[in-house]
Amino acid sequence: MLGPFKVEWNDGGLIIPRACTASSFIAFDVKTFKEPAEIKEAIQKTAEAIAFYNTGFDYNNSTKNCQHFTEHLLKELGIQYEPKGQLKEFLDKMRASGRYDCSYRVPEEYLAKFEKVDELKKIIRNGVATFTTHKELDLFVSKIYEEDPFYFGGPIGKDDYKLLKSFDRGFWLRHFYSFNRDKKSDPQYCPD
Repeated sequence: MLGPFKVEWNDGGLIIPRACTASSFIAFDVKTFKEPAEIKEAIQKTAEAIAFYNTGFDYNNSTKNCQHFTEHLLKELGIQYEPKGQLKEFLDKMRASGRYDCSYRVPEEYLAKFEKVDELKKIIRNGVATFTTHKELDLFVSKIYEEDPFYFGGPIGKDDYKLLKSFDRGFWLRHFYSFNRDKKSDPQYCPD
C-alpha cells in the first residue's frame, strides 16, 4: 500500500493502483515514509516500477507474479526486508506459485494441545491451521496467547505474528470492501 492506494498485479496483466478498500488477502507494514521528499521519491519510484513491469513483463503465476513485483519494488525503494519463520515460507510459496491461502503451520510445541481443543479441531489438519473465517483466526491467535504470551515476541514469533496479523488485516479489508459494495457485512470476514 502506498498512501490510500494498494498497488496490485494479478493475472489481469496490468499493475493498477486501487483504493485500499479493495479486496486484499495479505497486507503488512514494511516501512513508513514520513517526510514529503521521501514520499515524493517513493511515489516516483513506484510509478517507474509499475511502468517497467507493465511494459516489460506478462503476469505468470510461477515466473513473474505479484511477489516478484513486490520484491522488485522494495529493492527500488531501497528497503531491505528479510522475513523469517512462516512469513518467509508464505512469501516463498507465493513467489514460487503465485498462489496462497490463509493457513499457518502450528508450532510443534502447541500442536498436541491445540488438536484437543474442540473449537480448533476443525481448523487444524495435518499440523496446519487453515482459516476460512475471521472468527477462526481470532480464536487461534488467542489460544497461542493463552499458552505462551511471549511467543510472538521471539525472533521467529515476530514474523509469524506479522503473517497472522496480515491475515487479520486482509479479513478486515475484505469486510469493508464487501460492506461498501453490498451495504452489508459478510459474516466470514468480520469476527463476532
